[in-house]
Amino acid sequence: MVCSFIIADMFMKLLLLSIVNLDGGWQLTRDSDGIIHPDPQLFPNGIAALADYVHSKNLKFGLYSGTLTIFV
Repeated sequence: MVCSFIIADMFMKLLLLSIVNLDGGWQLTRDSDGIIHPDPQLFPNGIAALADYVHSKNLKFGLYSGTLTIFV
C-alpha cells in the first residue's frame, strides 16, 4: 500500500498536478437534514482524513457532492 502512495505521489509531481478531485461515489447516504455521509467501507477514517493527507502533499482537494464541487 505504501508503495502505491509513493508511485502516485511521483506521478502527480511529474504531471504537475495540483488538485485532487473526489467525484461521485464517495457518499453513502444523505440524512433528513441533508448532510451527506461518506461510505465507511471506502473511507474508514472519513473524508477529513483524506483531505488532510492530500493537503499534506501541498495539493488542493476538491469534493463533488452531487450539486456542486467544493475546493478546499
